[in-house]
Amino acid sequence: ALLTVRRDLPAGNFSPFFSDSYVKVHRADIFMDYNRLLLENAFRLVYTLVRPEKHDKTGEKEKVYKLSYGKDLKLDGYQDVLCSYINNPHTNFVRRYARRLFLHLCGSKSHYYSVRDSWQYSSEVKRLYKHITKSGGFQNNPIPYERSVKIVKCLTTMAEVAAARPRNWQKYCLRHGDILSFLMNGIFYFGEESVIQTLKLLNFAFYTGKDVGQTSQKTESGDSSSTKSSISSQDSKKKKKGEDGAESGSEKSYLDMEAAVDVFTDKSGNTLKQFIDSFLLEWSSVT
Repeated sequence: ALLTVRRDLPAGNFSPFFSDSYVKVHRADIFMDYNRLLLENAFRLVYTLVRPEKHDKTGEKEKVYKLSYGKDLKLDGYQDVLCSYINNPHTNFVRRYARRLFLHLCGSKSHYYSVRDSWQYSSEVKRLYKHITKSGGFQNNPIPYERSVKIVKCLTTMAEVAAARPRNWQKYCLRHGDILSFLMNGIFYFGEESVIQTLKLLNFAFYTGKDVGQTSQKTESGDSSSTKSSISSQDSKKKKKGEDGAESGSEKSYLDMEAAVDVFTDKSGNTLKQFIDSFLLEWSSVT
């Protein structure tokens, strides 16, 4: 009797619905990751409908059929969904498509990061308010450990984004005047790690254009030649970013935060005195 040959791949050609690589990975059950496949193709379809017309090598325009409402796709209606996919760790597989579509809707990299950072700050601040409220407020000391871990996570995420783009953090602080007051009230009740992250946020709120990370790299390396080359490469990158639509060299990397200084001078200066006593005099005496 002849033995039948078992095929590793399902018979037939599944393109354009399934790529060859997808079929090879899902040879046992081609619909095992159907939800992931549908989401990826949904993003590709939307981007195809709204993307600008491309030119092929012969100079002729690629024919892209768009729906009538494709050109009227507004950012306000999609920024919450797209930012959620971009910042969700469980949707890494579709983050690239969400970024590409979101960047197209924003029009420039500077506006892209401005909207995305503002959305992330708002999300983290909501979580922060929620955790503090459930803990009984700042007066409920000490805060339960599980709740304090979540608070540290929110503050750390905000500090990382603020370190990358301080200007956007300053914009958010100016638009939401209560955030700095909230941080100043909480810094005297937070745990040590939360205090560190809060101090970083306050520092970036009054950022004046000096790159702290670059200064520390200079001190650690001590190599003037490498420093010059890194500065020149950074300048070239900034020029490229300006051409791509990001922050140009003429635009300042920081804002005037004089209006936010009131957070230290309210209550007859008691907040400033308490801040100095807690984080300057006390810490210096310990060290």
